[in-house]
Formats: sequence, structure tokens, C-alpha cells
Amino acid sequence: MHQQWLKIQINHIDNVISYGYNCYRGSITTSNNATIHAEHCAINKLKTRERNKKLLKINILVIKISNTGLISMSKPCKHCIENMQMLANKKGYYINNVFFSNNNRNIEKWTYHELENEETKHITEFYKNSSYRNIHKH
Repeated sequence: MHQQWLKIQINHIDNVISYGYNCYRGSITTSNNATIHAEHCAINKLKTRERNKKLLKINILVIKISNTGLISMSKPCKHCIENMQMLANKKGYYINNVFFSNNNRNIEKWTYHELENEETKHITEFYKNSSYRNIHKH
């Protein structure tokens, strides 16, 4: 099996405060090949801030390296977009900008709000093949 790496860094004022990578949820030998995406992995690693403090604005950088070693598309999927702001808020953070690699091996910058309001969002193979689409139609 070829491995594709997706790394993410979360920063605040040029300091990396978390990182993450795609990993399997459970055993890769089972038929349930769900992964925890790098975005969730990195947000889960963030230190929880005091509840009475203002949300700290952060930026997220997501880069995917293909199995041939090239930078490729790493735009967050529909599921990640729907959940990452909520997860960050629970930890005391607000996602301001999301930077990701595109198919042309360039880095794009979108605000979280732009990603959230985009008409067409990527759905991963796991969710295409599961009942997720039928349950969560908008």
C-alpha cells in the first residue's frame, strides 16, 4: 500500500503551536479504513486555553506529499471544514486562515469563512462509500 502524507501546522504570530498528520482510526486491516485527517489531529493536540479568555486567532497550513514525493492537493474535505472550527473553538481558538497546497503545487490562502461557504466541497472516499452522505445532506 502506498502512503500519502499530509502534514499540518497551526500557528499564531509565526510560532508553530501544533502539528498533525493523517492516521488510521483503528486497525488498517479492518474494512473500516476511516482516517483522522491532519487538520483534526493538529487541532486535537492544541493546548486547551482558559474558557474566560478571548478566542486566539490561528492559521492552519495543510500540505500533502504524494507517494511520488510531489506536493499535491490538500484542500480540507467537507467533513473537516464542517468540524474544525467547532473543535478549535472548544479548545479556545478561532481559525482565521487556511493555507493549503493545490494541484499546481502552489499554496492557496482562504479564510475559514470562504471554505465554509464554498458551494462544492470535497468528500473523501470513506464518506462517499458510507451512509454519511445520506444522513448529512444539506
